[in-house]
Amino acid sequence: MSENKKKNESSSEESAESSSEESNEVEKKPTESKTITEAPKPAKKESSAEEEAESSEDDAKEKKVKIAKGALKKTERTQSPVTSPRLRKGMSRTKTGMPSKQAIQQMIDPFRYEARLFYALLFAFEVAIIIIYAIWADYDKSGNTIGYGYTRDVNIMIFFGFGFLMCFLRRYAYSAIGYTFLVSAMVAQWSMFLQALADWEKESGEFHIGIFQMVNGLFCAGAVMISYGALLGKVTPVQMLLLAIIEPLFYWVNIYVTVNKLEVVDIGGGMTIHTFGAYFGLATTWFLTSYETRSHKDNTNAYNADIFSLAGTLFLWIMWPSFNAAVADTPQGELRALINTFLSITASVLSSFLVSRIVSENRFDVVHIQNSTLAGGVAMGVAAHLNIQPAGAIGCGFLAGIISVWGYKYLTPVLSKKLNVQDVCGINNLHGMPGILSCLIGIFAALTAARNTTKFYPDPAEYTHLFPQGDLQAGYQTAGLFITLGIALVGGCVTGFILMLANRHNPITKSDFFNDRTFWNLPTDYEYNIYDKQEEDAIEMKEVNA
Repeated sequence: MSENKKKNESSSEESAESSSEESNEVEKKPTESKTITEAPKPAKKESSAEEEAESSEDDAKEKKVKIAKGALKKTERTQSPVTSPRLRKGMSRTKTGMPSKQAIQQMIDPFRYEARLFYALLFAFEVAIIIIYAIWADYDKSGNTIGYGYTRDVNIMIFFGFGFLMCFLRRYAYSAIGYTFLVSAMVAQWSMFLQALADWEKESGEFHIGIFQMVNGLFCAGAVMISYGALLGKVTPVQMLLLAIIEPLFYWVNIYVTVNKLEVVDIGGGMTIHTFGAYFGLATTWFLTSYETRSHKDNTNAYNADIFSLAGTLFLWIMWPSFNAAVADTPQGELRALINTFLSITASVLSSFLVSRIVSENRFDVVHIQNSTLAGGVAMGVAAHLNIQPAGAIGCGFLAGIISVWGYKYLTPVLSKKLNVQDVCGINNLHGMPGILSCLIGIFAALTAARNTTKFYPDPAEYTHLFPQGDLQAGYQTAGLFITLGIALVGGCVTGFILMLANRHNPITKSDFFNDRTFWNLPTDYEYNIYDKQEEDAIEMKEVNA
């Protein structure tokens, strides 16, 4: 009986415990539901000295990033075409702050007319060239390929040398190299036909293409590239096509008058390429120069861009003797052209470094080294194949370097401020004034040869071959110089006026000058690879992109 009583008591205790647990669970349910709806506030922890230091460092880093992003937004406002005053109104953006698809389309639309005109003009040009070549062109019957080595060197100078020389602008390298590539190829085709018009073979009614025609086509492209140097950063693709079509017309008119009719001496184009191209470009740029172009913040160089530009300088420097000797038609004249050019261009290197440091407060200016070091090659353009003596070649090159550096330092700012002639590349200093010096050297060489014929040219046949006008050659050289300047200035004014009219339908705004963004697809780092030194000097790229 006692055992049964104990069992009953234990069972009653267990049931009581279970009922109490159930009641406790029931009582806990509302509290749990309460915890779901109202999460308890975490208790504040006291920060240690280390945590406070870390938080202060994080705050400083965030502050730097905010400053950087603010500076970048400021840069975008002043540089990006999608935020230019013309397009800012009504522009939509995504949540990330990037321009929306509609805003990008709005950015492209203003140049849609220009793009369509570019398609039509380039396509029509090439179709016309195909038709012309199909009707009148044929291969040179002689089969002579001896001069192709010179042609190859000139090719490198035009496409690589000029292209890279002009990529010194910090945001314009694509356009500098790309337009050089396109326009030079276009001019080479166009020029060979224009040369045929100047030297038309009436007997056969067709023109023959050989090595001589190829190198002359590249010479014409060189003149156009010299002119492009003054227009750098201020033209649209359509304007470049118009320049490539119009300037060769005036170039070959000048060749026809000076070389074919007056028979001036100009073996390396000191008169008809460098002088003509420089003053044609200066006349053209007068119509395209404004306060916006002169004061633009991107009309400046950058360290990496200058390195590529120096590469172009070196290629031009190495190949320049080939440029001046490419069309020499006698072995002795060819040898003199190579030696005189080499001696002259080495002398211009020495004088450029010398004068650059004198006028730049005991430092070297990279602009002088990129350009003035080549002035000796230009100075030999007219008389490279003549007997001017090695010492004379060195003296002429040394003088050309001095004149070129002086022009960059003192004359270029005056032309821009006083005459509204913005010479972006300084073509007047590299090609213009050294080209005139080259013409003066040719005049002096003709006078000297006429007075001392037996001393400088013992063979009368050589003297007659080199100076077709005999003792009157100096006068014809002088006339050729003034005719070249006249045709270049008139042709440049006509071309500049046409380019100005072409820009009225799609005017280039200030944000578009000296920039690739308007006409090129660009990598993602384009907008952020140039910093404002005052605001972003100490900020790293990884912090900006964080």
